[in-house]
Amino acid sequence: MTLNIDLSHLKTTRKHGHISRQELLEEEQRLTLARAYLGCDLTEAAKEVAAEAVAQEPSSLTAINLLAKICHIQGRLSDTIRLWRRVQQGSPNR
Repeated sequence: MTLNIDLSHLKTTRKHGHISRQELLEEEQRLTLARAYLGCDLTEAAKEVAAEAVAQEPSSLTAINLLAKICHIQGRLSDTIRLWRRVQQGSPNR
């Protein structure tokens, strides 16, 4: 079963380096969709959507952590470690 969802309509522009409320909502929508795919055992679709969330907001620790979890499930351990290092480095509780 393959689900194709066009997320191109979710793209926005960022002003002055700040994340708008709309962008934050879009990130949450992407992460929710990725989690739903993961719950349905559609790991490749989950990875694609989570990667889009990271591409949209590279500093989102939540998005990076979810992508790391998906990579771990897929057995991509090198990617998992690299992503979890990014989470650790970006965490305010280091």
